[in-house]
Amino acid sequence: MRVCVYIMVCKDELCASFKNLRSADRIDLMCGLLQLCVPLELRFIGSYLEDLARKDYSDLKEFETKANDSDTLRETPVIEATKDACGALNVYVSLLHSDNSFCAHVLFDMLRGLKDLIQDAVKQSGSSEKPVMCDFEMADDILLLFTMALHHPAFTFSQRFQLYNDRKTLKSLLNDSTVCIPGVS
Repeated sequence: MRVCVYIMVCKDELCASFKNLRSADRIDLMCGLLQLCVPLELRFIGSYLEDLARKDYSDLKEFETKANDSDTLRETPVIEATKDACGALNVYVSLLHSDNSFCAHVLFDMLRGLKDLIQDAVKQSGSSEKPVMCDFEMADDILLLFTMALHHPAFTFSQRFQLYNDRKTLKSLLNDSTVCIPGVS
């Protein structure tokens, strides 16, 4: 009986802590926890997730089609380090099919370009008094984007390894006080 009470207290604390995490940290934690599951647990969780996702299927179908069409992705304008661009890329990575390596390659190139733009902006802001970026939500979107991509199965191992390093670099850059994005850790 004590074990059950202890597990419930830990579960409640875990759920409360999880709820307060930023999206990138929730995704990272969930991917880590899923790695610990055995195959039957994963199959059940997959079925459970399918049922949860079914209610939003029709709302997201158009975006899913775009995210999985390499021609449409290639027509996407040159990426900019803006909140709208990061939001769009988050949607595309979220809806990318797990076996779509062609679109993953296009998205990988876009993510690398985005990282370069951010690094250039940070370098330029070092020489001026006014910081380039002061938006906590955009920093969160960028970290979420790179976190989802580094865990996404459509990307190759080498792409995910590079995305891991890019995320680490961006996390450090976005945490720098000269960039003026508080709370990014």
